Amino acid sequence: MPLPSGGLIAAVRNRRQRAGINERQDEPLLVEDKRVFQERVLAIQDVLEDIESKILFNPSEKDPETSKEFMVDGLIEMAEAKINRSDSYKKLMGTTTFFILYIVLLFMQRDYEACYAIESSVMNLIVGKLPTTGSGGYTNSGVGANGFLSNVDEFYTWLNDALIKQVFNDPVCGDGKCDSPDEYPGFGRFGCIIDCGNYLNVTSLSINLEDVVQTSAKSLNWDLSTQSMIQDARKGGFKYNIYSQTMGNFLFETDRNDSKLVVDVPDGKFNLVLYQTVKTSELVDNAALKDLGIVPSTIPERNSLNDFSYGDKKEFITASYLLLSGIIDYCFSSEAMFLDPKCSNLNIPDVLFRVMASYGLNGSITSKTSTNSFDTVAEVLFCTSVPNRTGGIDSAENMAFFGQAETTCPAKVSRRARQQQVVLWEHHSEQAEKMRRKYEGSMTSAHSRQKDVGLKELSPTVKSRFPTLQSRSKSLRAFRPKQRQTKRQVALRSSSCTEIADQDAGYVYSIGSQGTEACYIVSLANYQNNLTFTVGVVNLGPPSSSTCSYGITACACTDDACSTECSSSDVTVCNGARPGEPTPTISIPSWRARVQVILPDSLASICATWGGQACPTRPTAATVKLVDQTVTTSCDGENFFVDFEIKSTTTSAKIAYVVTLCDSQNVCLMQPSCTTGPFYSNPTYANVFLETADVEGTDVSVLAIACSGTLPSAMGTPFHICVFPPPFLSATFRVVELNNQTFDANASFTWLQSALSTALNEDKSRIALGSAVLSQSADASSLSVADVTVKVFTSSNLEVVAVDTSFKAALASLLTGYPAAFPHTSLSLRSSSISSQLQTSGFYEACVTHYDCPDSAFCYRVPDAGYDFGVCLECSFCIVDSRDSYTGHCPQDKCPGSGGYPECIDASKILSYLDTNCKDNHEFEVWKFNARGKTPTVIPQFQPKVRELTPYNRMVGGIVISQRRRKGEDCSQGIQKPDVKAFTQSAKEGVLCPSEQQFDPKPFGYDATFMPFSSIYNGKLRPEMFYGPSERHAVNGTDGSSTLSFPKGFFPHEYDANWLDANLDGTLSLEELAMDKSYETVHEKDAKVVHGEDRNSFKLFFDERLTQKQAQAMVAFAKDGKFLDAQTQELHVEVVTFNAVKNLFLYLDISFKWETSGKIPWNYNIKTISFDRILYPSVVQAVLMLLVILFLAINCILEIMDIMVQARKFALHEYFADLFNWVDLLHFVFMWGTVVTWFVHRAEVQGLTLLPNYPILFYGPKYDNSTSRRYGAARTFEAPLSATKPASARMFRTNNQAEFDFLSLIHTMQRISSTMQVFSFFAGVSVVLFVLRMLKSLDFQERMGMVTRTISNAASDLWHFILLFLIVFMGYAIVGVLLFGHQFEGMKNLSSSCITLTIFLLNFDTTQFFSSMSHASDFAAFHIFLWSYLFIVFFILFNIFLAILVDAYANVKSHTDGSTGLISDFSSVVAHEVKRLVLPGSSFISNQRLKQRLLEEKERMQQMHKVKLDISKRMAYQRAILIRGGIKVDYQDLELFLGKTGGPRVHPVEGQAEGQEDGEEVGGMEDSEAIHNLLDRYGEDLSELQDRKNQDFKLILEIENMRRLLSMNALQNQLVAQQKRIVQVMEGIAQKSSVTIQEEEEEEDQEHLPRMDLVRSCDPYCILFLDGEGSRDSYMSKIIRKQVNPTWDEAFEWKVYSNSTIVTISVWDKDNITKDDLIGTAYLDISKLTSTFPDEPVALQIENPRFYKKLKAARIYVQAKVTKKEDVDVEVQDSEMLT
Repeated sequence: MPLPSGGLIAAVRNRRQRAGINERQDEPLLVEDKRVFQERVLAIQDVLEDIESKILFNPSEKDPETSKEFMVDGLIEMAEAKINRSDSYKKLMGTTTFFILYIVLLFMQRDYEACYAIESSVMNLIVGKLPTTGSGGYTNSGVGANGFLSNVDEFYTWLNDALIKQVFNDPVCGDGKCDSPDEYPGFGRFGCIIDCGNYLNVTSLSINLEDVVQTSAKSLNWDLSTQSMIQDARKGGFKYNIYSQTMGNFLFETDRNDSKLVVDVPDGKFNLVLYQTVKTSELVDNAALKDLGIVPSTIPERNSLNDFSYGDKKEFITASYLLLSGIIDYCFSSEAMFLDPKCSNLNIPDVLFRVMASYGLNGSITSKTSTNSFDTVAEVLFCTSVPNRTGGIDSAENMAFFGQAETTCPAKVSRRARQQQVVLWEHHSEQAEKMRRKYEGSMTSAHSRQKDVGLKELSPTVKSRFPTLQSRSKSLRAFRPKQRQTKRQVALRSSSCTEIADQDAGYVYSIGSQGTEACYIVSLANYQNNLTFTVGVVNLGPPSSSTCSYGITACACTDDACSTECSSSDVTVCNGARPGEPTPTISIPSWRARVQVILPDSLASICATWGGQACPTRPTAATVKLVDQTVTTSCDGENFFVDFEIKSTTTSAKIAYVVTLCDSQNVCLMQPSCTTGPFYSNPTYANVFLETADVEGTDVSVLAIACSGTLPSAMGTPFHICVFPPPFLSATFRVVELNNQTFDANASFTWLQSALSTALNEDKSRIALGSAVLSQSADASSLSVADVTVKVFTSSNLEVVAVDTSFKAALASLLTGYPAAFPHTSLSLRSSSISSQLQTSGFYEACVTHYDCPDSAFCYRVPDAGYDFGVCLECSFCIVDSRDSYTGHCPQDKCPGSGGYPECIDASKILSYLDTNCKDNHEFEVWKFNARGKTPTVIPQFQPKVRELTPYNRMVGGIVISQRRRKGEDCSQGIQKPDVKAFTQSAKEGVLCPSEQQFDPKPFGYDATFMPFSSIYNGKLRPEMFYGPSERHAVNGTDGSSTLSFPKGFFPHEYDANWLDANLDGTLSLEELAMDKSYETVHEKDAKVVHGEDRNSFKLFFDERLTQKQAQAMVAFAKDGKFLDAQTQELHVEVVTFNAVKNLFLYLDISFKWETSGKIPWNYNIKTISFDRILYPSVVQAVLMLLVILFLAINCILEIMDIMVQARKFALHEYFADLFNWVDLLHFVFMWGTVVTWFVHRAEVQGLTLLPNYPILFYGPKYDNSTSRRYGAARTFEAPLSATKPASARMFRTNNQAEFDFLSLIHTMQRISSTMQVFSFFAGVSVVLFVLRMLKSLDFQERMGMVTRTISNAASDLWHFILLFLIVFMGYAIVGVLLFGHQFEGMKNLSSSCITLTIFLLNFDTTQFFSSMSHASDFAAFHIFLWSYLFIVFFILFNIFLAILVDAYANVKSHTDGSTGLISDFSSVVAHEVKRLVLPGSSFISNQRLKQRLLEEKERMQQMHKVKLDISKRMAYQRAILIRGGIKVDYQDLELFLGKTGGPRVHPVEGQAEGQEDGEEVGGMEDSEAIHNLLDRYGEDLSELQDRKNQDFKLILEIENMRRLLSMNALQNQLVAQQKRIVQVMEGIAQKSSVTIQEEEEEEDQEHLPRMDLVRSCDPYCILFLDGEGSRDSYMSKIIRKQVNPTWDEAFEWKVYSNSTIVTISVWDKDNITKDDLIGTAYLDISKLTSTFPDEPVALQIENPRFYKKLKAARIYVQAKVTKKEDVDVEVQDSEMLT
């Protein structure tokens, strides 16, 4: 940062050191003698005294009278300056008023905000949709940029989307207006209910139509409606619609797929039409249908021409395939594979049958009757190709139907290929691969498992089956060895007693295992006897204690239930009672007693007898052991049958046992009982096989006791064994007993057991009775019917399959043998099945039977694998029995419904059923309000409607498209190179060179209605109905004959298209055709209806009567008819709109130009026009217009007078040399141009005539409700194309007069648009010139005139700079065109290049030019051009330009320092004028009055000889007016000049009284208030002058002192080499010190630094430097923005010697534009510092003579210290600045 001039000494020294300047060169200038220095100081003192004392303070040495004349002249001059300044402000106010009036008038002429809203809406909606291909660069980018069409198709797309769809739309329902015929009393989608109300004569129809997924719960027996994967599989997209003959249209605007819908319909006939909206045949290859077993060659081709054909055979089968594939994919998804049970049992043939019976939609249409019942008006069924729609694979009819469709498989299809027909195998290769990977790994283990487990033989010692196993199976199955969480159940007896009734003699016997307490009720048969009990105890174990612990209590019953317990023990028996001791007895004086027994020890027993009965002997305990010792008791091996022996040493005892579950503490669920049995012989043999055992083994226990009567032995430890469920065959037989015989289940079972044992060669022990249910008991009139279930248990799955095979073989003999054994009976088999829990294999593991696999799986035959085993797969894989099942058939018990599907199918056979079971439409009728056959009228007749381009902008007339065509010329004529010319001529007519000068008016193109390729082609029409021979193309044959071809489509504006149609009925009769006899005849319109400028143009009209559909058809007519071709030169699309809300017209013209270079650029012109504001101005507007014209006339007159004044002075050259005078003249020219063009524009607006409507098209649509509907035997429904009749052909034929009227409107709008544009140009330029005049008017004010004075100051430099800049700039512009103009749009010509290069300087956006320019030229050339331009023009020339302006501005600003601002200046002028008008003359003297008085005084002084020299109050007021020339006017002088009461009266001069103002006194004043006011306004304070003098003198001395110190330093540096020894000594003895200065803030109210700028606050910073030897560094503090009380808080240090005494601190104001301003300087004396910081900061005065008054109280507070150390450091820390 450069240092300001206030830091001159330090800045110069540092700069010279950095530049390496030898300071010896400066020594003669710096060194001077002491005497000389003193003389110079005295001289400066004399000069200051002379200037300040003699000139400023002392009176003039001239004659006193002459001095007073000078005073008066000076005051007059100052007064005139004030008056001129006031006049300048008045002129400024006048110019401002004129400017404001003009601006207000312009805004009243036109509503610019409304115009913007309308034009921007059109631009965004219409122009914004045009393609912008090719636009770019700065000159054509952003909003409103133009572009290029790539081809003519883009034009038609834009025309249709931006105009046709926007303008020709249907009325808005809900706007409160019933716009007929599009809006009428409505129902459904027809009419507008909001605006027109409801059409009441309607009937509500309920539509319920669903596809197969929606009805899957019923049609597929599987609800798939919520599964997203299945939803996606509905590829057919079935929809429906209802055609109403009454409405002539479909009831739904778009086809529907709603499953449930309610629709209102009028009376009439209807057709429910069904569609398949997606062609599934395109989604499926024929080869893929092999997955269903269908032979591809038998699949029929799609034979329907309608893409939405419903029921096509190929569509039917492909749609079914896609849905089936979706279901299969769903089942193999993670969300369904393990969660949806249907997927685990997926039967693909069944699903396929149901899918093929559910094509399309199913449901009904019903109507509600008056009795709230529903009548079915239409029944819709699925299309089906199977006979039974709901039977699926369970239907024999369906299976037979598919069976007859079976065909021979193609010879090339191998077994492996046939296997791939299985859908799951092909679609889920990952699972198949997983299965293959497991083949080898599971093969060995599977074989060993079958060997070790499956072939185990039963023990021959099995005697009988266990009878209680079936009843306990649920309890046994609940306990698994893995869990071991058996519930502990303790069989404690409650207080209720067991009754032993009516026994004269008997006993009760209790053992510990029955609980700790037992209760009995004993009753004697002989009621007269009393009860006497003899008690005995048997202790089978060691004594548990030495105390008596067993007891028995008996008491007589107090009630019938014996519910009252006995209170105390009658007999106490000690544990371990010895033989021979007395037997205890209990006597009860009653025949009925309650006996209670207490047994704490489970090993003890107690017996009480009565009536002489002896207690029985207790048998020994029963033991259990295995018969086969190889059987394991754990679950490590598989035990299906476990044989065991139960034996007691008491041979007379019987055996009782139970099979139960016990936990680890041997707490069991059940115990055997000697009272309930059953009992078995001793010893007994039994086996355990648990049908419901867990597949992983169930841990069961055997508990056995020996019984002597009801006396049990002690309970032994439970015997544990692990058993598994054995496979078994279950067969249920029905037995019918005749002759009212009673059914004997045991006899039947015994016979069946023996017969099956013989037939199956199985042990009887393996054949058990499952159940015997008597379903019908025998009585007098009925039979006895029972179902007997027999189970044959086996050892393995192989064995049970073999048993099943043998059973089926022997079944016939069983059924015939039973009646022979049991006469009058019959035996029949109800069902048989195999049950096996022995699932030795998991999924994808090896198997040899289906029962080796898990549930819902079968043993699959691996195709061509060569294995002797199968693999367990899901049941869904079993489709074709012989192909898929390992055993050759699919197991129906494991996989119900699987198999039975043919291996190869003929598609034509299974689709034959579709012909009679699929319809695409269903006819029905509804007649509720009208007689049958009387169709009601719902839609009214058509009326033209309002069309809007954008909302509220109504189209006037229509849209007109105008084309001019160029004639074609031979391209080779302009080519000189022979080979190129030959190449061009080789194309013959293929290359057309359009002429740029000549237009082609010949008809061209085609009527697309007759072009077969067109979308509007109508084969029912004949060209001769609409066109004469001359209006059609002629084709010349080879024989020279001419044949009429397609009609011509487009005719010029001058052609009369109605000349042949004499009766104007729209078609040509034979007589009318006969009038056209020549192919070349051209019939022109009457000249009255032809616009000369449009004569040869071709026009297309879209008037407001068209519907959108008709307008779009006409666009297709133009496109297909080749309206745009190679001869097209330009195209205009013009629209006129009117906005009634804003009362504004809009004219839109979008132009397209076909350039021969290949581009099709487009442009647009949008103008809004207000007619009423121009033709019918308001009163305010009219007044403003008059005022503006008046002001303009006055300004012109004043300017002419000024010119005349200058002419009389012969100073016209000075007048015209002033640039702003030219601005004034030019402004007047444009202002008058604005007035004139406004009147011209008004005349054009007044000439416009608007008609109510413009029916331009001759073929206005014929609106009626007639329809053309074909009904017949055809199955496919055909709807009519349209409900209305548009123009059938020749759609652009016009009404001549209406066309002329509309074109007249267009041309008038063009002229109005042009005049308005000229008016806007003049008005806009006038505003700009007005602004320049405002700047001229502000030039008198010092600060507001800085702009004009800056330009004026820099004018000479700017003129030369502009010349230099134009030379460089135009050079680069020319180079830009040469290098890049051929490709880059921004430099295509010189003007574009100049604009682009100018924008480079303002907005260097590389996205706008970099890519285009870099491709347009060489890489190096582009970069040299770009960066050299930026360097030269931007970095050099542009900055020179800124430097010129900144320098001029700085000069201007230096002259405005101290001047007042606009606001304060204007305020003082206004205040002066107000005081002049309000205050009396005695208290206020105006400038005008002062001038007048001074002139009077001057005249009086010329007549007076002397004046009073003694002024009484000369020093009373130290304020005086200083006038150039050293003249001072004080209070006494003014008192003398102006007069005062009590002083000498001054006599007026002659004629003074006539000009005297009201209230003035001629000879004096009332008081001195007016004189003091004048001194305040004109004078200065004299007390400040002495202070300023002293400060200036001090500053001069300080500068001289600094110069002296610098001279001394320079001399010392020069003599260092010669005085080295002296310097060393001086350095050794030098006093070393460190100075630290720290500024601190002290608050003083209303004291601060002065504001140094006009609009900114102070931005202070400090510069510090040290005198003398040592460090010569200068420091600058930080800049504190916008702060008059700054705080720096910074520290600085210097290394100094003892001769350094002063630290200079200068305070500056930072200025970003001009040089920095010096605020003031403070000085710190180092010699007065101490070694520590003082307690209080040192306050230093900030001094500057220029701001003496403002800085009078300003102080800078610092803290400083001196530290003696090795190195001398001076630290200055600026802390706070406070004024």
